[in-house]
This record gives sequence, structure tokens and C-alpha cells, in this order.
Amino acid sequence: MVSLIESNYRVQELNSMRSNLAQYIESKAEVKDAKIGYVSIEEINHRVSSKILKSAAEITKGLFLNKLSSDLNPEVVIGVPNRGKEFATALGLETGLPIGISDRSEIKEGESREFRADYLEEDDMVVINGIPSFTQPGKFFTHKIRGLKPGSTVLVTDDFSATGSVTEYYIKAFEQLGITPIFVYLVAKDFNDSHPPQQGYRKNKEKGLPVFAVVRLTKIEDGHVKVTSEDITV
Repeated sequence: MVSLIESNYRVQELNSMRSNLAQYIESKAEVKDAKIGYVSIEEINHRVSSKILKSAAEITKGLFLNKLSSDLNPEVVIGVPNRGKEFATALGLETGLPIGISDRSEIKEGESREFRADYLEEDDMVVINGIPSFTQPGKFFTHKIRGLKPGSTVLVTDDFSATGSVTEYYIKAFEQLGITPIFVYLVAKDFNDSHPPQQGYRKNKEKGLPVFAVVRLTKIEDGHVKVTSEDITV
């Protein structure tokens, strides 16, 4: 049995790891367009760093997942396609959770863009139709998630939280199917001055939803982005 001293030491160790990770990400982040809050972090959204993924998974498990109430024990982890898949794999390895396979396809012209969520029992697959793209305005996608059943609790991962629109669509879909989601992000943008504002994580945190971001981007100054390991308190 882990003693209280050992537990407190582990929390301190994880908080230190989180702070160091925030500093490292800040050193690597490139501001592409400050006005719209476009920030590129190559080791997260291009050539993904296994070290960052491993650290982020440890931090998420120790500082968030281990503190969830017993009624929020996830049965499976999935990544929002396509950029959340790597984090989902890292968390699956860290927690021992099975990893649901997810992918997406663009809705072609003439096909229905109407939002709907279905469970295809024969394929053991959740299909969410009509999700608009934040990075590619005007495009809509269908997300397919294998191994996720109605009535289950799912850990949903993504690389970034920006406006929170994809999270909102997933919440809406899962409500229809009786699925309880928990959302975790490698990075959450917290930009009030961008156009549009990118504070989806803050909004969901203030709603009391079970959400967690390893680090936050808080503001852009003189062409550089500020990154913090401090979470939002509500």
C-alpha cells in the first residue's frame, strides 16, 4: 500500500515534470499567426516526440485520472482523429486501457452534412456525422470509432483544445448514445484576444466537465507564446 508520504512525493514529482514540460514546449512553439492564434509545436503536431507523449501520459494519469470519482472509470481510450491518436496510444500504454480505433473521412459534396450519431452493432462502431473542421473551414467530416459501445465510459484524447467545438460535437453525440466521456488534451489554447477566441478548455472547465490539459498556451507577446503548467481553477 502506497503511503501518504510516497503519494505526496509522487505528486510533487509529477508537478515538477509538468512544469519542465511547459518550459520545453514554450521553447519549441512557433507562432505562425498571432491574430488567429495559430501556433505550431512540431513535436506535438508534426513529428511527434515519444518523450513528450510519455511524460504527458504519466502526468495525466497521476494528476487527473487517478483523482476521478469511481463512477468515472474509463473502459476504453480513443483519440480524436487524426491528431489525438498518438496521445491515446500513450495513455493506453500508461493506464492499461484498451485503445479504440478511430478514423475520419471527408464528407463529399452532395452527401449529407447533417449532424447525427449512430451505433452500428454489427461493426461495434460509433459513427458521428457532420463534424466541421476548425483548421479547414467549409469542410465536414465523419468520425468512426471502433470498440466503443453505448453505456460505456470513454477517455477521449486530442492534441489541442482550441474553440472546443469538436469536444461539443462529441458530447452531443455521446449524450444521444448514453456514453460518458472524459476529455484530455496535450495542449489547451487559452487565447481571449484571438479571432475567434480560443477558450474551449476554459469554458468546459467552468461547466464542471471532466476535462484536463497537460499544459496551456495563455497569450502571445512579441511573436512568442507563453506556456504554463498551472491549471484553471474554478
